Amino acid sequence: MTSKSGNIVVAFDAYGTLLSTESIAKKLSSHFGEEKAKTIAAEWRKYQLEYTWRLNSMNQYQDFSSITLNSLKHALKEASVSLEKQDIDDLMKAYDSLSTFPDVAPGLSKLADTPGITAVVFSNGTNTM
Repeated sequence: MTSKSGNIVVAFDAYGTLLSTESIAKKLSSHFGEEKAKTIAAEWRKYQLEYTWRLNSMNQYQDFSSITLNSLKHALKEASVSLEKQDIDDLMKAYDSLSTFPDVAPGLSKLADTPGITAVVFSNGTNTM
């Protein structure tokens, strides 16, 4: 894509491209162990995407934080486990500081140093997220 100024615009999705949604498994592992945490994290992400696509196709809006919370609850139920409200709140806060993939920082730095390229991030996350 080229901007009005003639710059090339490179757009990145935040979740799953720059931010590792799998990194939440580390926080989950303190509750369920490493293997189960990986499974729950994968299901959590699957439901986030599924809920987002379904809501979009029905032309209904829910902010991504609500979708993320509902997806977590669904993934926990699917795994036949539960957490206290405070633990769920802590996981939601942890989701706001996901790890980046190893190639993100050097890749974005290289783009920032390249004249004529504007890098942007798009996301359905909320401002708080």
